[in-house]
Amino acid sequence: MADITAQYAQIKTDLDAVKADLASATTGITGLSTQVADLSQSVKDLQAQLANAGLTPEQQQALTDLVAEADDVKTSSDSLAAQFTPATPPQQA
Repeated sequence: MADITAQYAQIKTDLDAVKADLASATTGITGLSTQVADLSQSVKDLQAQLANAGLTPEQQQALTDLVAEADDVKTSSDSLAAQFTPATPPQQA
């Protein structure tokens, strides 16, 4: 029976470590997602400010490309963040 108790203790220790790592990853992803959202908003604000600035076609294309890239990064970040939504731990007996 001692072997089972030791195995249980090791599994519990490993599980606690995994939960701590997941919590850290979730926090990191949440912070990254916030930064990406802020960056995306900054790009949209810049686009609005430059809307009537008389940009050259090349400048307008560069701005359009920047907005599209920011949107793609935000979409990717949102998708990644959705994968790290913390689960509610089961009730322990």
